Amino acid sequence: MNSGQVLGVSVGAGGVRVAYLHAGSPGRPVFGAQTLAAAGGRPEELAAVSIGTALAEGADGAGVQAVGVACRDQTQAGAVRAALAGQRIGNCRLVPEVAAALRMLERSGELGDHSTLVFYDLGSSGLTVTVVERPTGAVLGTARTDRISGDLVDRLIRDHQLDLQHIARPADAEAGLALDARCRHAKEQLCTDGGAVCVPGDGGLLLLSQDTFDSLVEGPVEASAHLVREVVDRSGCIPDAVVLLGGGARIPLVRSATRSWLDLPVIVPEQPELVAARGAALLAEMAVGQVSAPMAAEAQPTA
Repeated sequence: MNSGQVLGVSVGAGGVRVAYLHAGSPGRPVFGAQTLAAAGGRPEELAAVSIGTALAEGADGAGVQAVGVACRDQTQAGAVRAALAGQRIGNCRLVPEVAAALRMLERSGELGDHSTLVFYDLGSSGLTVTVVERPTGAVLGTARTDRISGDLVDRLIRDHQLDLQHIARPADAEAGLALDARCRHAKEQLCTDGGAVCVPGDGGLLLLSQDTFDSLVEGPVEASAHLVREVVDRSGCIPDAVVLLGGGARIPLVRSATRSWLDLPVIVPEQPELVAARGAALLAEMAVGQVSAPMAAEAQPTA
């Protein structure tokens, strides 16, 4: 591929991540990226519409040569397929998120010499834990829970602020959404800068320190570490590293707790929330010239 771009998409409960792979660039792949919020909770349809727009108009002025979509499981893959059919879009390569993430991490060189990996993928709606055999890409064990999620963390911040009466209770649904956005912003700012944050808005200042934030999320994070141990025990293997993926990988306590409680090296990729979308683009690039087929049997995600 000497021109154009390859599109990679990952679909989450709260929105869609789109990665544009600039085809033909030598060495380390070069990506552009876009994040789209899913209003109304229909991310699969948003993904299909976004892909249709990119195919019709090109991306950044260049034609889209191939499209890969990373799917968490067969249920999500079916929903994506139906949404693509509704937009009359074919020629999209659907791939498991685990395979996409592994492909991107191999290309980025961030895995070192580790051979058996635990993927800890924390997104807005929940956590997926997967044990992966790196040489073969085989999934040795997996589980998903909503006992920890990005949305849950936002609610914990919101409830804490309301309980302390730091801010007024929202007067209506619109004010409630605005408060949710402030809580999410506070979380993201703390994860980036640490220390303490002050987020102004209607109803008063949202004030949150790193110590308070850590105390709010300590229980869910600890529960997630127990889940990782359970998945590892059921897999019957001994992993040698944990890879943190998704937006939740940026939470400092997630990084420190997984390292100390699991006694394993922790790998946090550059832009962990984009790993699956970028990997889907790389897999789509590999498939150029081949007949597109929905999730090959040997690469099916484990439910």
